[in-house]
Formats: sequence, C-alpha cells, structure tokens
Amino acid sequence: MHETRPKLIIAGGFLGAGKTTLLLQAAAILHQRGLRVALITNDQGRELVDTALAAAWSGEAVAEVTAGCFCCRFSDLLEAVADLERRIEPHVILAEPVGSCTDLQATVILPLLHLYREHYRPACLSIVVDGPRLSHLIRHGDLSLLNDDVAYLFARQIEEGDLLLINKSDLLAADEQLFLRNWLRAYCPGVPVLPMTARRRESVALWLDNLLQDVNTARVSEAEAHRLDDLDYRRYARAEARLGWLNARGRLQSSHPIGTSNGEAGRVLAWAAALLSQLQERLARAGLVIAHIKLLVAPQALRRLLSEEPDRRQVPDRAEAAASQQEQLQGRLIKASLCGPAPAAISWDARSAHLLPDEAVWLLNARVDCSPAVLETHVRAVLAAAPGGLQAEIEELSAFQPAPPQPHYRFGPGVSQHGPP
Repeated sequence: MHETRPKLIIAGGFLGAGKTTLLLQAAAILHQRGLRVALITNDQGRELVDTALAAAWSGEAVAEVTAGCFCCRFSDLLEAVADLERRIEPHVILAEPVGSCTDLQATVILPLLHLYREHYRPACLSIVVDGPRLSHLIRHGDLSLLNDDVAYLFARQIEEGDLLLINKSDLLAADEQLFLRNWLRAYCPGVPVLPMTARRRESVALWLDNLLQDVNTARVSEAEAHRLDDLDYRRYARAEARLGWLNARGRLQSSHPIGTSNGEAGRVLAWAAALLSQLQERLARAGLVIAHIKLLVAPQALRRLLSEEPDRRQVPDRAEAAASQQEQLQGRLIKASLCGPAPAAISWDARSAHLLPDEAVWLLNARVDCSPAVLETHVRAVLAAAPGGLQAEIEELSAFQPAPPQPHYRFGPGVSQHGPP
C-alpha cells in the first residue's frame, strides 16, 4: 500500500545548537532527491529569524508556531501541519522546537503516536547537541556561567533523545570528539550518537538516510523509555524565565547619498559585523552571558516572499520565475549569530556584499541571561550608535520572558494528561 502520511522529523536541542542550519541543509538534500519538503519553526515570540531564513534560503513552504513551544501550542502545531499539507502536500515535514523546550517525548511525540498515528509518521526524536558547549559543561560544570537551572534544562534535553547529534564537530579536536561520544554513550546508554557538522552536506545526508528508514520511525515503547517522567517543571520554568528574550525588526537607511553600489553594499555587511561585535562587547562588559543572538539582513523582497503561499501546482513559467527570484534573494542575504561558550564569537551562515542599505530589512533575535528590560536597553543603545555608519530604523521590538510551560498533553506512565503537570 502506498504511504500517504507525511514523515514528521523533529530536531530539538538547546539555543544555538545548530538546529536551523541542520534542517535547512536537510531540506535542500530532500528537495534534490525529488521530495516535497516543508518546514515548521517555533519560538516564544514573533518576528523570527528562523522563519525568514527558511523562506529565503530553502524556497520550501514554511509555517511557524509562535508565542509558546510545540508542547504548549500543540493545537497550533497541528494547524501548521494541516496548512502545509493543504499548500504543497509534503512528503517530509521538518520541525524545529524552540531551543528552551524539553519534555518533547511526553508532550509531542507520544500524543502524535497515540492520537494522530493515522495522519502522520513521526520519526524518532533527534536532539542536536552543541559539541563545544557540551565539552565546556563537562569540563567546567556550567554553560559559560549560565545559571544552574539553564544547565539542568540543557542536560534534560539530551536525556530524552532517541538519537543524539554532536554538532559543530569540526570545531573539536579528534580526541575531544571521541571523548564526547563516549561520554554521551555512558550518560544515555543504548542511544545512538552521531558526530556531525550541520553545514556539511554529507554529514546531514548520513543523518537523513538513517532517520528516513522505517526502523527509525518513532515508536511508543522507545518514546516512553526516553520520556522525562521526573522532570521538575518548576525548575524547567525557572530556566526559561532566566533568559531575557528580544525579537526586533526594522530597516536600514544610509546616512549619506548613495555612492558606488559596491561600496554601499559593503557597508551593510560592515554594519552587521559591527552590530554584533558591539553588542557582544557591551554585554560582556556588563557581565551578561549570551545564550544565542541571531541577525538576518535581507532585501525587502523577503517580506513579500513571507506573505506568499508556495503552490506545488505552479505552471512551469511561474515556477521558473519563482526559482530565479529565490536564487537572487539567496545571493543577497546576510545571516550571522553569536553563541557560547564564552567569549561568544560571530558565526556566519551568509555574508553577501551585494545588498544596498536603502533596500535592506533586518531581523534580530536575542536570548541573554538578564532581564528583558536590561536586554532591550543594550540592544537599543547599540542600534542607536549607528555601527558601520548606517541608521537602523526599529519598526517593531518586543522584550519578554516566557510564561511557565503548560503543555496541552503530557503522557505520563500509563496515562495521558491534559494541561500542566
């Protein structure tokens, strides 16, 4: 019998672990194999870098679940999946839960298996682990001075994985890779461990090849075996609330008449680098630890792309034109992030020098160990300083702390439970 249910691949893990990079690479691989692919992003707020990047970079259908994690917004997750099915009838849906979320086996995987098995085929739960961060946690007993509750969340995420991916392995020496692999095998006995680099196509293809096999489809017995029955939800809530969250968007404006196009375009890249460098330095001087900061700068055409719905029934001429526009957009993206262990260093996913200031829009997502008000003060100060000689107009900015997690479902030992545990 021909399988019509879409494969649902969920990749969890801490903030900055590389989940978005992994899933965008996976989408490109699956698309090249002739499969229809969709992505679902997730965050506690709105104006997400991940959503915009996925729409610009992959060209696939994208939906987002905002204002809470998948577990607390389970009905929104189902609506996002249904919307994607209506739009493109995907073979594979790649979903990325917010990086502060855990307890996915009990609140997402098991509800899908028990209540929606006839609609979806969830794969076993992959947890992406930031290799350098894990090494620092093991060697030093903390996450670069992040609060103990945050370290608790980081560890519990690892414990519920059916498959553990040691990402950023290219940043680790061979002996450290072996150490982490053996440590994880001892910490989570019987759980497969795969060192990888999400930016490398062959590394992601190996993960996909394993995950798409029927033997790696999620099963109730495995989900129950890795379920976090003893998770302390009060401590989990403290960990999420410990961080200040900030999402902002706006436009760039040149402070002087446009000169040569190459020079002006180069200034946008310089602005992005200066913004992140000055923000990192300012937070470091204040003794504030960065969990993850992401910046995307793109042409204004990205906004139109985000408002459109991909249609797999496009006629050839329209599909070819859309592909051409997508390629042009990809060639003019700037995407960078800051992530620990301390000191946080800028990591570049795209650094185009072909974007002009007056056509540029930007998105900034920051998660830092401080209050939202303090974080907002630092971000506004750096934006107002006009790094790189460009003026950043803020169109929308929200700074907040997440509410305590209250999952719609939580399947505990032998029972299903509605609402918070």
